[in-house]
Amino acid sequence: MTDPKSTQRISQLLILLPGVTNARLRRSDASAAINAVVGCESLVGFDAIARCAAGANVIASLGRSESTSFRKLEPVPFWNCEVRFDDAKVESPSVCERFGFYVASFLYNEAIIDDTCLDELEMAWSVHFSREP
Repeated sequence: MTDPKSTQRISQLLILLPGVTNARLRRSDASAAINAVVGCESLVGFDAIARCAAGANVIASLGRSESTSFRKLEPVPFWNCEVRFDDAKVESPSVCERFGFYVASFLYNEAIIDDTCLDELEMAWSVHFSREP
């Protein structure tokens, strides 16, 4: 199961993505499903989320559009992006944590966070990051 500290850390990382204004991850009381609601001020924010979701094999949705890869989308009347994944049956690292790894990797590749943050995440989640060429 995903550690509450992990979901809190992922929320903090999501807010660092370009175009993202707020992020909230929470586990459903009725199940082990975790939902993330992310406020985006522009499609740039959703594009960043969609890139991360593609790597983690989860679905990011904006309005009626769904994307598991980066693509151009038509404007929609609101900017709440929802990320859906269920880590109930996934052993460590969970799907939620893997999504966090992809968010952190994106931030690192965009030079928004440095090696120090990646080292912290590696210690917390025992996952090795490498910079993409």
